[in-house]
Amino acid sequence: MMLPAHTQIMSSQKNLRRQFLQHTPVSCEALDPSSCHPCSPCSLCTGPGVPGWRTRSRSSLSCSSLSPSSSLGPICSVVMLYLLWTDYWWASYTTWLVYDCNTHKQAGRRFSWVRNWTVWTYYRDYFPIRLIKTHNLLPNLNYILGSHPHGIFCFGALCNFATEANGFSAKFPGITPFVATLAGNCHMPLAREYLMSAGICPVNRATLEFILSCNGTGNAVVLTVGGAAESLDCTPGVHCLTLKNRKSFVKLALQQGADLVPEYLFGENDVFKQLILNEGSWWRLIQRGLQRILGFAPCVFQGWGLFSPDTWGQTHQLSCWKTHGDGQDQFTQPRRSEPLPHHVRTLPYTAI
Repeated sequence: MMLPAHTQIMSSQKNLRRQFLQHTPVSCEALDPSSCHPCSPCSLCTGPGVPGWRTRSRSSLSCSSLSPSSSLGPICSVVMLYLLWTDYWWASYTTWLVYDCNTHKQAGRRFSWVRNWTVWTYYRDYFPIRLIKTHNLLPNLNYILGSHPHGIFCFGALCNFATEANGFSAKFPGITPFVATLAGNCHMPLAREYLMSAGICPVNRATLEFILSCNGTGNAVVLTVGGAAESLDCTPGVHCLTLKNRKSFVKLALQQGADLVPEYLFGENDVFKQLILNEGSWWRLIQRGLQRILGFAPCVFQGWGLFSPDTWGQTHQLSCWKTHGDGQDQFTQPRRSEPLPHHVRTLPYTAI
């Protein structure tokens, strides 16, 4: 007995559903030609025994998986560039900050054209600042350059290592300098981009370990060992260094296999006249407390004015020059929990 056409179609669909649930392959013979969609005949199948609806599903899946990588990236880039010229520029830059939040912790993103700006030569000639080379630095090693003294603003270290005003790359070929600064400076919008382009990185252990162990060789990290505490004691004609409890940079150098190189900037303390507060006074205690909270010391200093020589303002025009010492020999690398031997701790101080 011959069944009606609609009954045959329903029976064919039930067989397909049962075979699909049982994870059995469906053959083309199980399909009735009349069950195909009128807009997509079976002649569009790419292979024998493959239904048209399955081919279209595969094509749609392929297109959906390829579209993000081929079009989503350029579209997002165009949208972000467009937002920079609208009132929603902050949304574009905030998105960039979230995406780029870890770059300054991984050696940053330096640009040689920023380090070679002509303005740095005027900056150098104002004091003037000179860089005196006394020893070679080998490009197959990594170095920690201990800079002394800190001064108020580290003018000498920034001029010699964050710029090419004194030709650092020409004097030390194959060496890439990194000037370590407070981590908070690398979180300020726009300023972080400038700092990274000049080769400035945050002074935290994770960043320093990455530069010395995961960034190849020929790296020189510049650490102002005395830090903010040393800036409270800088005054013209006095060389007061904070070294007694500064041992972590020595241990870091030994653990990472880096050479320690001392360097001294003569004239850094003469740039400003600072009001030195007496130890034990309330004002001194307030300075120390703000230093622990803010990370830098609020100094009361006096400089060269625009119209008179002794008013608040610009730095004094004094000759500054920085000298490099020789790299210290390596010893057995201690573990993090092991104390440093006394002769190893005193080695950098003896070199200074």
